[in-house]
Amino acid sequence: MGTVDNPQNNLSQQVQSFWAKTGDEETPAQGMSLAQHMVDSAQVAQYLWRNWISQGSKALISSTLNLSESETEAFVAWVVGTHDIGKATPEFAGQLDAWANQDLLVYRQRIEDCGYIFPADLTTVQGRCPHSQYSQSIIFRWLMEQYQVEEDAAVWSIAQVSGAHHGMPAEYAETPNRGRRDEQLLDRVFQWPDQQNWADAWDELLTFITHETGAADALQKLVAGKGLTPEVQFFLTGLTIMSDWIASNPEFFPYEESKDQQARVQAGFETLSLSRPWQPEDFTDLTAEEIYRTRFGWGSGVVLHPMQKVAVDAACSLAHGGLVCIEAPMGQGKTEAGLVAAEILAHNAGKNGMMFAAPTQATANALFDRIDQWAQNAASSSEVVSMFLAHSKNQLNEKYNRKRFAKVQTFEPYSGEEKVKANVIAHQWFSKKKGVLSNFVVGTVDQVLMMALASRHVMLRHLGLGEKVVVIDEVHAYDAYMNVYLETALRWLGKMQAPVILMSATLPAQARQKLMRAYAEGRVKAKGRRPKNKRKPAEPPRSAEVDLSYPVIHTVSADGGAVKKWEIEQPQEHNQLSLRIIDDSFAELDRVLAPLETGGGCAAVICNTVGRAQEVYSHLQGLFLAEELMLVHSRFIALDRVAQEKILVEKLGKKANRKNGRPYRFIVVGTQVIEQSLDIDFDVMVTDHAPVDLILQRVGRLHRHGRDGERPPQFARPVCYVRGVKELGSSDTAPVFPDVAELIYNKALLLSSYAQLLPFFEGRDVQLPADISALVQGAYSGMPDLSETWIEEWQAARSDYDGKMSSSRRKAEGYTMNPRNGKMLYDFFKGAQLDGKDSDELKAEAKVRDTDDTLEVIVVQSDDDQTYRPLHDDYADQMPFDRDSPDKPDWKLANTLAASTIRLPHQFADNGKPAIANPFDKALDELERNQFSSWQKHYLLKGQLALVLDANFECVLVGKTVRYSKELGLQVIRNDMS
Repeated sequence: MGTVDNPQNNLSQQVQSFWAKTGDEETPAQGMSLAQHMVDSAQVAQYLWRNWISQGSKALISSTLNLSESETEAFVAWVVGTHDIGKATPEFAGQLDAWANQDLLVYRQRIEDCGYIFPADLTTVQGRCPHSQYSQSIIFRWLMEQYQVEEDAAVWSIAQVSGAHHGMPAEYAETPNRGRRDEQLLDRVFQWPDQQNWADAWDELLTFITHETGAADALQKLVAGKGLTPEVQFFLTGLTIMSDWIASNPEFFPYEESKDQQARVQAGFETLSLSRPWQPEDFTDLTAEEIYRTRFGWGSGVVLHPMQKVAVDAACSLAHGGLVCIEAPMGQGKTEAGLVAAEILAHNAGKNGMMFAAPTQATANALFDRIDQWAQNAASSSEVVSMFLAHSKNQLNEKYNRKRFAKVQTFEPYSGEEKVKANVIAHQWFSKKKGVLSNFVVGTVDQVLMMALASRHVMLRHLGLGEKVVVIDEVHAYDAYMNVYLETALRWLGKMQAPVILMSATLPAQARQKLMRAYAEGRVKAKGRRPKNKRKPAEPPRSAEVDLSYPVIHTVSADGGAVKKWEIEQPQEHNQLSLRIIDDSFAELDRVLAPLETGGGCAAVICNTVGRAQEVYSHLQGLFLAEELMLVHSRFIALDRVAQEKILVEKLGKKANRKNGRPYRFIVVGTQVIEQSLDIDFDVMVTDHAPVDLILQRVGRLHRHGRDGERPPQFARPVCYVRGVKELGSSDTAPVFPDVAELIYNKALLLSSYAQLLPFFEGRDVQLPADISALVQGAYSGMPDLSETWIEEWQAARSDYDGKMSSSRRKAEGYTMNPRNGKMLYDFFKGAQLDGKDSDELKAEAKVRDTDDTLEVIVVQSDDDQTYRPLHDDYADQMPFDRDSPDKPDWKLANTLAASTIRLPHQFADNGKPAIANPFDKALDELERNQFSSWQKHYLLKGQLALVLDANFECVLVGKTVRYSKELGLQVIRNDMS
């Protein structure tokens, strides 16, 4: 930047009259000038480029733009500093007269006094053109004229960054009846002599920022070249949004102008206390054992699994980053291997953060503490690093909340033998959409998938994730619809050379190949490693021959996309597991669980649907004591689910034993949340039949932890009983599945899985991990080995399955931003089936999962239609509230209500029919009558629907009785009249 302490003093008084921000309610006329905000924004971007952006990203962007790093820095400061030039237009600068606020008219008066004319027809509220649109058009015209270029593609790619600084491309953000008002104004400015001073102001401001940033040479090269690639457009737009939000905050950059601009920027960042980039350690001189001991505090006697050693070698082999896919059995330390590999890849690729993505909120919550402990060791003892829990209910996580309100401390480096742990905080500024910008992020996989979704402020995800190593756990758990998003996200991550680690215990080979291919297809060559013939990009990896190697690691290099398979030594000893098929009667279930009555033990009963789980639980209530039973599924309010997770870990977690929390007798009845949930351990298991990979995931919770001498004798060997089949099958007769099972899982997969498991149902023991790969690959192969009597039924089911998968993929592709499909930001939003006004994170999360549209409600209870209270026992009596209270809820009540949400089940989902026959529309109409006016005053509750239960914790919704209990959760009972 320039050397003048107060650089805007060099501008004319006319240009200095433009405003960017009005003052607060107390001093509305004391705002901020546009010139000051432009300088602030440019210098914030420069600071972030020097002190926050990773070295890997800086090198990649410089290489992609064919600029030196200093030229790239100057350009970045310029593109951010100019983003609000559209505020120097009549529509923005003169809009204050429409506000009928006399205190604000001083802004317009000041501008008029400098000779600027406001065309009346361009300053109306109706159809106003956003200033971001003007910014884009002004920058486009200025660059075309300033550098006398004929081709506009490069210029357009630059101008679009400013046009999208509100989170959506300016072209996509058109409002009804507006047309191209920005072009109308610009045309009039250049045609009318008495309007020329507006154009002179733009030229003066843009020339000023170009001089202050030193960006003239960089702009000359860029407009004469190919401009910005899509991934750079997304990345720099994210950086522009981040810089603008910092520079616009009066806590960091007060509205009163400073005489010393450098001191102003320094003071702003001191107030913000932005956490510095993570500096991953170089492990070159350490053995694998030393690395794991350093990171996880393991003693010298701990023996690593072979997979954990190979993971180190595989990550070290990727000199500039890439993708690592780890496939290994449950309980072999994949999480620790993934974290160590992430640190190695971050160092090699020059990245400065890590995102760990899990399938569900429960798994993310369970991982948070483990990754927090790793982060404290992975960061320097002198560092303060930020960590974010990325899902919609993060305020319910006690450990995360403690970090949110912890005092920030800095530590001096420790010179002794014992390393002082780094201070890991949840930085207040990194909240909501900004959370992905934290050093370390733990969250649901949705946060990664939304990188591929055309949604408002998606550019922040490209910025945040492009700076990180992205670890995706249990990658097998995602369906065809979600995999479209995942493959697209991997292409973008490949383009940014953001390293990726995929982990699974049961990944079909076809799925692995698609994911590796997507990453390699998206990769971008760093400078000096480009193909000689730029017109012929390197081929994506060919599908490797499917084999049964397991455990196994595959890598894809960031340099040339080369695929390598890393063999892992098979353990000499295998765990033996018995699988026994039983019929679906309660009598048979009682027989299986009978040994618990006499000898004790901890059992899991996993059902494919909430309804089946509730039926099983209700049945067992007649056989066991209440304290010996627990029901877990998705239809409990969030507060109750968090409480359940805590109890499960205390009773069944790794640290629990018979002398410390583990009960003598305990039965957990639940749905699939158990297979993707907490690190818990059962003595015996009963599961509904499901695809074989999911069954293997479930049995990963069976005898998971070593409990020598603790397990009841009758459960000394692990046994999993399989039920949920309407008619059992044999080698000659295909099984018959309940209709509800085929609604959840495709019949073809259920058939092929049953066929793979049939020898084990008939007495053969499962050898873990030796049998995992053969079972999974056999069930998912194009033509599994089936009995001739099964073939015709399987082929019909497979044809139906393929059709549904193709439909799901087409549906997802309608929402995703595939980097194949455009060159400009607008291209990726233009074809998306998305409302441009959609800024709701929850709606965005819903779009990346192929589920029916359902309603989320806050459940409250009332005895008399006047006084209401939260549903949770711990808060109900403490927090009564009135329906129409004039006061907004206090923070404790608001947080409790926001944590009392539940998503209504399929009975109220959108069935695609007209409103008169659509339960979704009917339910929405009825629920909207329960509006609480006070809720609209609180950001956590605004717009939320309320489900009001009576004294019996029931209500009638769309003719159906809805009941909630702490034991069973939400139930829907069809009334006789409905």
